This record gives sequence, C-alpha cells and structure tokens, in this order.
Amino acid sequence: MTLERRITLSSNAMLAIGALLFFTMMNLMKVHTPTQPAKKTLLTAGEVAQHIALQEKLSKYKKSFRISNDNNRNRYVGLSKIWTEFSYTKGAEVGVWKGDFSKYMLENMPTLTSYVLVDSWRHLDNWNKPWNKDNAEFEAVFQTAMQNTKSFQDAGICSVVRGTNVEAAPQIPDASLDFVYLDGDHTLRGIMFDLNLYAPKVRPGGMVCGDDYTFGQHETKFDPTMVKPYVDLYGELNHLSIVDLGEVQFCYIVPP
Repeated sequence: MTLERRITLSSNAMLAIGALLFFTMMNLMKVHTPTQPAKKTLLTAGEVAQHIALQEKLSKYKKSFRISNDNNRNRYVGLSKIWTEFSYTKGAEVGVWKGDFSKYMLENMPTLTSYVLVDSWRHLDNWNKPWNKDNAEFEAVFQTAMQNTKSFQDAGICSVVRGTNVEAAPQIPDASLDFVYLDGDHTLRGIMFDLNLYAPKVRPGGMVCGDDYTFGQHETKFDPTMVKPYVDLYGELNHLSIVDLGEVQFCYIVPP
C-alpha cells in the first residue's frame, strides 16, 4: 500500500470517527432533552425474568451463522430460523433491493402474517454508496422485487412502502412489529436514521436485527460503512445486549 493511500485511508477513518462522535453526542443530547417523554423505569419481576430468558435464548446463536461459504444463504437460513423459533409473525425489512431476502423469508416462515418492505428504489443525491444507481436501473430493480414477492402481496401478507427511511417510517405504527431487519444505508447517517426511526416500531420482546455489522468496506471514494461502531454505542447508551450472530449480522431483544 502506498504512503498516499495510507494517508487517504487514515483521513477517511478519522473523518468517520469524528462524525460518529458528533452524531453520538447529538443523539445523547436528544435522549436527555426535557421534552422527551419519560421512560418506564420500574419493571415487574416477571418482565425482568422474561427479558432475561429471551436474551439467553438469542445468545445461543452468537457467531453461529457460518454454515457454508455463501454469506447470503447463511444469513437467510439463520435469521429465518431465529424468527421462527421466537414465533414471530409480523416483520419489516428496511432496504430491499431485488427482494431475494424478502422472498426467502416469505417462503420459509409460514407463520408470517405481515411483512413490510421499505425501500425508496430511487437515486439519492446524499447517499455515497456503490448501490446508488440511476433511476432507470432502480426501476428495473423495483420490478424484480415486486415479482419476487407478488404472490405474497396478492395474499395480503406482504405490503410495500416505497420511500426513504424518513418518508416511510410514519406509515408503520410504533410497537407494531415482532422484528425489523435493517439493510439499507450503512453509512453513519444511514444507520443512525434507520436505528432511531425503526427500533421504536418493534414491540418489547421483539427483535431488531441488521446486516453489514462491520466498519469500512468498499473503495475509499465511497463513504465508509459505520454499522458496527454506531450499533455498539447505541447499545451501550440504551443498555442493550447486542448479539453478533456472525456473517456481519447483529440482533438484540427490545426490552420492556
């Protein structure tokens, strides 16, 4: 690696870390502002025991997802197994692309009664990632996703919210989901928005999960992936037990 490239990588890393610290402090200020509604602080013994039991049940899957050399197959099989074992029936996926993950879940989780697909399927000027294609290509990707999930849409199980994370969030009621899977914008801005917008959509005892639980990725001309550092700090701030499932996947149980 040349000296110039090392300097570029170091500069990008420092900028990303600086931005992470800035947005984390902003999030801390938001959480502690007096205008925020008071959170429930006293839990019953039953609520505590149930939460611990769910955490222990999820923890057995730590670093368990690598069953083959196919990352997609590993996460498809692993997550469908977890969500089925937890008897989840209502979920949402933020960041759908062609709908391959969606199709697998819909076909392999017979208990699903509601599955919401959230994606803008359009070019976004403020998203500096390799998957940010032009609108013509995004329209073709959208049509593929619709074809992959058509039978389940026709059956009333699968619904589609086409919009950015900010545009779509108000259309999903808080505490209405058993689980949400975050696989959209993995930049610092993206994971911060996705986690803060969609974690509240999951009921207590439900699960927040996500892809690309890592740092870096891609060429230096793109914004770095910041999922792992932000999720880890978010978990620490909110006293959550983040479980690393392997294959760059994370999950945690929503507390009561």
